[in-house]
Amino acid sequence: MKKTIIAASLTALAMGSVFAADTYKYNQAEGKTIEYSKDSATEGGKLTGGWYYDHAENVNTSTNFDHSANSTDITLTGGTFDELIGGNHIKQPTYTGAPNVKIGDTKVTMTDGSVGYFIGGSKANNSDKTTLITGDVTAVISGGSVTGAGMGINGAEKVSVVGGSCVKSTGSKNQGTPASTTAETGNISLSISGGTFTGAVFGGSVADNYGETQADSDSTKPNLSITTGVSSLLIEGGTFQSSDPKNPEDYDFGVFGGSAALGKQSSTESSGSSVTIDAKKAVVITGRVVGGDLLGFGGSGENATSSTINGSTSVSITGSGNITTTESVIGGSLLNLLEQDEESSSTISGTSEIVIDAANAELGDEVIGGSYVRTQKNTGAASASVKGTSVTIKAGTIKGNVVGGGKVNGKNGTVKSSVDGDTLIAISGGTVKGAVIGGGHAKIGDGTSGDMSADVTGTSRIQITGGTVNGVIGGGLSYAYGANGADWKSTASVGKSEVIITGGTIEAVNYVATGPEQTLPVAIVGGGVSWSKDTISGGNPPIELTTTTSSSSVVIDGATVKADIVGGGYAHQTGSTASVENASLSISNATLGSDSKKVNVYAGGVTSEDAVSSKVTVAQLQITATKVSGSVYTGGSGANSTVGTSSAALTDTTVSGELNLDGSDETSIVFTGVNSVGSVTGTAQSYAFNAADEQTAAVLTVKEGAIDLSEAKSIRAKAKAGQTLIDGSVTTGQNTVVVVETPTGDFTYNVGADTRDGMGITSGGLQIGESTISGKGEANTNSKTVSEAFLGSVAFVNQGAEFIADEGLNAAVRAAQGAPGFTAFGAIHGGKSRYETGSHVDLRGTSLAAGAAGRVGGALIAGFVEAGWASSDSHVNGARGDADHDYYGVGAALRYDFSTPFYLEGSVRAGSASTDFDGAFGNASAHFESDAFYASAHLGGGYVFKLDPVQLDLYGRYTVTYLDNDDTDLGTGYGETLSMSSATTHALRIGGRLTGDFSETTSWKVGAAYEHVFDGDAEADILFGGSAAALDVPSLSGNTGILELGLSVKPSAASPWTADIGVKGYVGDRRGAAGSISVLYAF
Repeated sequence: MKKTIIAASLTALAMGSVFAADTYKYNQAEGKTIEYSKDSATEGGKLTGGWYYDHAENVNTSTNFDHSANSTDITLTGGTFDELIGGNHIKQPTYTGAPNVKIGDTKVTMTDGSVGYFIGGSKANNSDKTTLITGDVTAVISGGSVTGAGMGINGAEKVSVVGGSCVKSTGSKNQGTPASTTAETGNISLSISGGTFTGAVFGGSVADNYGETQADSDSTKPNLSITTGVSSLLIEGGTFQSSDPKNPEDYDFGVFGGSAALGKQSSTESSGSSVTIDAKKAVVITGRVVGGDLLGFGGSGENATSSTINGSTSVSITGSGNITTTESVIGGSLLNLLEQDEESSSTISGTSEIVIDAANAELGDEVIGGSYVRTQKNTGAASASVKGTSVTIKAGTIKGNVVGGGKVNGKNGTVKSSVDGDTLIAISGGTVKGAVIGGGHAKIGDGTSGDMSADVTGTSRIQITGGTVNGVIGGGLSYAYGANGADWKSTASVGKSEVIITGGTIEAVNYVATGPEQTLPVAIVGGGVSWSKDTISGGNPPIELTTTTSSSSVVIDGATVKADIVGGGYAHQTGSTASVENASLSISNATLGSDSKKVNVYAGGVTSEDAVSSKVTVAQLQITATKVSGSVYTGGSGANSTVGTSSAALTDTTVSGELNLDGSDETSIVFTGVNSVGSVTGTAQSYAFNAADEQTAAVLTVKEGAIDLSEAKSIRAKAKAGQTLIDGSVTTGQNTVVVVETPTGDFTYNVGADTRDGMGITSGGLQIGESTISGKGEANTNSKTVSEAFLGSVAFVNQGAEFIADEGLNAAVRAAQGAPGFTAFGAIHGGKSRYETGSHVDLRGTSLAAGAAGRVGGALIAGFVEAGWASSDSHVNGARGDADHDYYGVGAALRYDFSTPFYLEGSVRAGSASTDFDGAFGNASAHFESDAFYASAHLGGGYVFKLDPVQLDLYGRYTVTYLDNDDTDLGTGYGETLSMSSATTHALRIGGRLTGDFSETTSWKVGAAYEHVFDGDAEADILFGGSAAALDVPSLSGNTGILELGLSVKPSAASPWTADIGVKGYVGDRRGAAGSISVLYAF
């Protein structure tokens, strides 16, 4: 019936008018600017802004078809006319040539009156071998009516306004001349601010083969093609009736920004198209709103229809006036395939975009970001593609679903609508009464057989910051209806899906389709949904519904969600399969249901009824600062719902129901902050309990039953002494081990099998029930910076011993030379050294000594006080420690010169050394202060060879240094104690010095030595929770080469003042340089 109506209607449009043939009139303005009204002599006929060529009347070999230098400008202000055409019109000429019918730019304006057709460009009816060439088109309608005259059979008005050009032909006998016709039109601007329109409105052009078959004489005809630039349709007001009033469910057409290719071997190509509804007054559209083209009524193979848009398409709905639509809003093109074996293809090389920002808009059906392919009979192959899509909703009401990608709704054949890139849905306001689908929507059913797919190769993104929606599906939707299909196949895949919800209200999924609305008990699905509306019985039901997603990500922050949340996919009823490789779900600061309306959270996927499967390879769940009114499932739910690996993290979260750890092959869960669950079902392979710094409540409270840790392979905790990990019953196994992690290391506790009440950390160990268990510690690598700070103090005390044995004793000897009694002396030493410890310690310090020295016989005796101040840096992997060191002490030195050039010397010293440490370990820090007793002694001897005018001193010495042990709080905030063992260092040095005089007031020295250090280990332990962890032991042991230079200066030979200046260099395990100065005054 539908085909008969269309054929008859289009025949009327091609062959006749609303008026009787004997009253037919026409006017050709021939490029003149003319205004027509009800008073025009040609009322009732055609109005043509250019030239009119009809049958044989004015078409012959001498006819001038080239009016490209002429533009047109006609206006209709009233009256009733058949057609209003802005450019040229050629109708079924008997001329057998190949006319190129040309016109320049066209302009046509309608302010009132009534016409059957409105065509802004040019028109060709059944004109073979004809090319219509029209420049840019400007068409403006502000009032009146376009009735769609000539298509009135059974009231099936179809086309009323064509912004561009129109070519028509038929292959049916007695209906017209089979023609090969091409129309080329420039950019098109169609603006409508008022009026009434019965039939479809196209911003672009129309190619219409209105015959049922191709010509018997030549099956290549009709062959109709149209080419346009960019077409734009602006609607500011008006009433648009685009349906069959007697069959209101058949809303085939509507308003289109682009063109139409209707009938066999019809094609359209353009540079882009758009529909802009900016309602200044009421806009009522009974039908669809389509940004791109329309394809339909075609054939198969070479008779298929096609559309190519070398650019982008868009729909924008804004304005303050009331806006009402009854059918879908489509960003791309519409393939409305109703014929047997019909095939069609549509390509949009750019993107398709929809913007809805009108508070007074009520859109009666779906919003589809891509293209829509709709079939009803045994269709062949049909495909539509677009590079990328975006849908933005800021205000208004949408009664149907919102689809980010494309849609197919088929019954037979292989039908595809794909997005070869990304999709985006951004909602900040308004109401969506259907579901929001990030990917594409494939639909099949009603007793048929076919293969439907709506895929997105890139990423489908949904961003919701406000408004109300009825369900969110991050991936695609594969849907079937009916129970009597055969070999149904429907697929909706996306590369990745991303859902970010930071505001608004999310209700349960409400799928709006023909018939009663369908619902699912879920508000948000991260992956795709495969959904069979009806259950099909039998052992091998002929249905395959599939959604696939490589990765899905859902982030919910601050929104209100009123039904379940699923991180993976959802499969419902017969033949349904949902697959997600990696599913990530993050919820924070959200309102999930209420006491009366429970909301469950699933990290994996869900199956319901007799679905085939829902599969997630890796699932990740994170819930922060949220109360879950229902239960939390770290895996999936339902028969054949599988999850490979699941990892969950709860932070400051309350779960009113159960925490279900089943449903995956391997599960790990982390609790941070203060968490509470009604009960725990199942067991995980890995647990972690992390307390906040100032936390006093338990990390996890289990209200009913016990948490079962008996099968866990890993249980770790970050907590301070005095903090509770679990409040509630705890079941452990014979091999249960709990590892408590602090900034400096891990402390391991073997728990044993039992069920006890609670678990926490005390200064005495891990407390579980009434038992306190001691453990074993293992320091981490970064904690070596702590012991290296201790080593800095050991090294600095050693440097003080070297300073006394070298510069200090030398100053005492020179002070006592040639003067009776005791002489005061002072020396200062400063330098920087690096000690290799596996890592390294840099030490920068200054030491001084002051005292008095004198001789008693052959012996020199000196007493002194000493002090030193230093800072050190220790470097281990990514950790760094800074320490300040000082010491204060007293000492004595002795040197005895024998009658031969042999001498012995020695010193002793003692005092107090302190260390002040600050260090960082990742996000943690440590600080400690330590004071310890130190002592050192050295014994040496040498032989002085007099080699006039120089002397050579060959010497050797042994030095021992001791730094006492100390215990101090480590300052990490975890209750850790640093226990430093006493450190003893032994050093042997041999060397030689050559000395001489430049003058009686200036002398010099140069020397070299080798030193080997034994021991010098800085051993320390970390004490925590009844356990001890030994730190890595840095050491001063090693070999060092020393080179020294010195100069001694007196102001005059008789002066009591002497100044000694020296420098040293170190190579080997100690590297660096030092300088010293000593000042002597002889009393």
